[in-house]
Amino acid sequence: MKRCLFLAMVLLTFLLAGCGGSGSALPTTTLQEAIAAGQADARFYGTGGSSGDSVMVDVSKNPQATPGWQTVTISPGSRLESSEAGAQSMVVLRVAGRVTGTNSYEPSSDIVIPASGSATYALNAFCAEFHKDNPSASTHFTLRSPDPTLACIARQSVTAGLSIEAIQAAIWIYTDRLAYDETNEKFRVSFDNWTLARQTVAGCVGAPK
Repeated sequence: MKRCLFLAMVLLTFLLAGCGGSGSALPTTTLQEAIAAGQADARFYGTGGSSGDSVMVDVSKNPQATPGWQTVTISPGSRLESSEAGAQSMVVLRVAGRVTGTNSYEPSSDIVIPASGSATYALNAFCAEFHKDNPSASTHFTLRSPDPTLACIARQSVTAGLSIEAIQAAIWIYTDRLAYDETNEKFRVSFDNWTLARQTVAGCVGAPK
């Protein structure tokens, strides 16, 4: 009986320690809030792509932060402001996963900031300024608050299972008021996908914020 009680106490201690000594877990919050509160540091940068899993973020604990690991989210529709005047800013659709190697990641909808060291996550993100150049691998970004309409477009795109082409078109229809022919001058999208994109935007522009 004493041995069972001892093992139970050891297991409880292990769980409270955050799975193997990584420290206790802090409450789940958004990455924006964690950065503002001085709990996290983040560095956002492009991959050279413009639509899809096109942004990476390195996350770590701020040196002055409360000890422990923390799970954070990035709200759909969050904006990534470009560091380069000529490069497009981006819109986050969702977290794709934790990077585990070159061109590979483990799918995850949240970001876990480790108690020590850093972790890298891939973000599913799309360009938001059609008339500027696509971001390059050297473009860095600053995380901003979500735009309510872009957040709606992001959620509806996932729910409807829209293609990358349709999602990108929907974002540009909203941010740049693009027409079909103008979009196809530098981004090929079928008329069917364009129609789905327009329907998505129309359903979100008039939706309650």
